[in-house]
Amino acid sequence: MAGTALSFLCAFLWGAVELSTHVFSHPGIPVWNAVVRLGFFLIVTHSLSAMAVMQEWVRSDYLTGLANKRGFYEFANNELHRARRRSSSFTLAYIDIDNFKRVNDKWGHSAGDSVLQLFGTILRGATRRSDVVARIGGDEFAVLLSDTNYDSSARALEKLRDALNRGLKEHNWAVTFSTGAATFQNWPNSIDAALDQADRLMYEIKALGKDAVMHRAVTVRSTQNA
Repeated sequence: MAGTALSFLCAFLWGAVELSTHVFSHPGIPVWNAVVRLGFFLIVTHSLSAMAVMQEWVRSDYLTGLANKRGFYEFANNELHRARRRSSSFTLAYIDIDNFKRVNDKWGHSAGDSVLQLFGTILRGATRRSDVVARIGGDEFAVLLSDTNYDSSARALEKLRDALNRGLKEHNWAVTFSTGAATFQNWPNSIDAALDQADRLMYEIKALGKDAVMHRAVTVRSTQNA
């Protein structure tokens, strides 16, 4: 809408300048020129808008509306560089739905989709706008809590867990979830390294019986420059 309005304004101003600085052999010539330029402006505006929408689709998960794995890496890498510059800590949580295959096998894939959508809605609603929330696999989610130390992230993770348990109970979904979370006060070399730490903690919980949170402070000094 803003681009369309700007296109009309530019075409009008261009036409006004032409009328004030040139003498035309026919009064329809400046009108025609303004219409042609308006068409050009509108084509450029809508092309740029379409490109922006396509880029957003590429970074978004079609089912939950969260960032997908590609979007997560893009946003998370930005956060990693920012944390290095500001010498701030952050927490990365890896969440896996326990026995998700049973939901699809028992109630069908539409039921599984509903569970995933519910997870996405709850995770986004229980986090800050500055946090990164993504679906990075079939039933796997990642949450990057920016500017959090161990204590503040522990409270945030408890809030997430309570919100998920409450939502699952309200919708009568008998599923649980396992969470591995790593708080980095020194910075890993990459988001892959951070995600691997959280993934390892999540699998520790899986091995211990699932349906819990494994949260640790991790000290890894990056060798890269900020």
